[in-house]
Amino acid sequence: MAAVMRSEWTKFRTVRSTVWCLLAAVALMLVLAVLQSSASTFTPRADGEPVDRFQFVGQPVTGDVSIVARVGAQQASHPWAKAGIIIKQRLAYAAVMVTPSHGVRMRSGTITDFAASPTTAPRWLELVRTGSTITGYESSDGAAWRPVGAVTLNGLAQAVEVGLFVASPDQVRVVGTPAAKRHEAVHTVGRATFDAVTLTPRPVVGWSSQDVAPPPVPGRIEPPAPPAGSTARSGGQFTLTGSGELGLPEPDHDSTRLDAALSGVTVAVILFVTVGTLFMTAEYRRNLTWTTFVATPRRGRVLAAKALVLGGTTFTAGLVATSAAFWLSQPILRDHGYRPPFFPDPSAATAVRVIIGSAAFLALIALFSLGVGVIVRRTAGAVTTVMALVFVPQIAAPALPATAGTRLLEVTPVAGMSVGYPWSGVAVLAGYAAAALGAGYWLLRRRDA
Repeated sequence: MAAVMRSEWTKFRTVRSTVWCLLAAVALMLVLAVLQSSASTFTPRADGEPVDRFQFVGQPVTGDVSIVARVGAQQASHPWAKAGIIIKQRLAYAAVMVTPSHGVRMRSGTITDFAASPTTAPRWLELVRTGSTITGYESSDGAAWRPVGAVTLNGLAQAVEVGLFVASPDQVRVVGTPAAKRHEAVHTVGRATFDAVTLTPRPVVGWSSQDVAPPPVPGRIEPPAPPAGSTARSGGQFTLTGSGELGLPEPDHDSTRLDAALSGVTVAVILFVTVGTLFMTAEYRRNLTWTTFVATPRRGRVLAAKALVLGGTTFTAGLVATSAAFWLSQPILRDHGYRPPFFPDPSAATAVRVIIGSAAFLALIALFSLGVGVIVRRTAGAVTTVMALVFVPQIAAPALPATAGTRLLEVTPVAGMSVGYPWSGVAVLAGYAAAALGAGYWLLRRRDA
């Protein structure tokens, strides 16, 4: 078998048409990643636009004030769930908080965002107001403090509200394939406990709880509101639950970053189909199959060697291309307002899964094309057949009822393009590749070379 694989590898690398197709596919993916990333821009909402929604429990105070609290525990309902302390007056505020995956942050409005230590709860937090300046601090023990950041809120009134808050952004779920996908927002509910809460000067009224939400905009169709938050107090401990966002609205970084970086995969399919088809049909066109089968009479072994060489080569090329395209696009996207992935942020795990899955998709589509090439024996016919099975469902699905269109995309080879989301799509494409190679093997044994 090793000798047969060496022979097939020699054929593959010495046929210039297949090598150039593979190199062109890699180059195309890199170029399209740069172009698409350059065209992608995230613009946060203007500072002061009411976007904040969170659960708040606090007190009204006047003048300079400081608040200290320990976030004892925080539920990891979302990587950007927030639990912390806040000083606010209507839309103006400054807050210092703990997050499950992004450490301690200090935010003010939709523009200011200071990153501090990468630690999670339990964590001590402090906010100090002096005039119009609010300074945030953090501590591991409540004794040794380190500054997080400071903001100046021009026009801040003497009367403000000070207290605790919890927020948890929507979780974006991608449904369908890249050809016909949609994003669904799923509400998440954050939960955190606070203790050792201290206000200076001492409060003169009791604590009050409210579910802070932006006012409705006339004429705008608002999405369904998240579940109402709650506040419970037991002695000196507060337990808050709440949904929503505070500060900079988190864009769909995962989806946009991956779509931009891997935008060339769909176009590269054409070249990978050509590579897989030519690996077999080129021998039929030049009448070289006789020589191959005389040297190796066991035709199934020849087909298996071709599949192993083609699968390994295309997967490697696809992995190099998708990885390079992804990392090449990150500095561009970062300059356009998107965050890069940070381990162990779940978005980084998603990126790795999509990169590997995209390479697997390209390798499987090449193997499927190899099987169709064995069946059809003609390059044009094989390429047309595979292209029709990949692209026609993407064109037809939007014209069908939603259920029928989704089902069509799930049962045709294009299902493999959903590699970043349900892995079942890869299994569907692998089934097509196995069926095509199996049918090709059956015909190969019964037909003349």
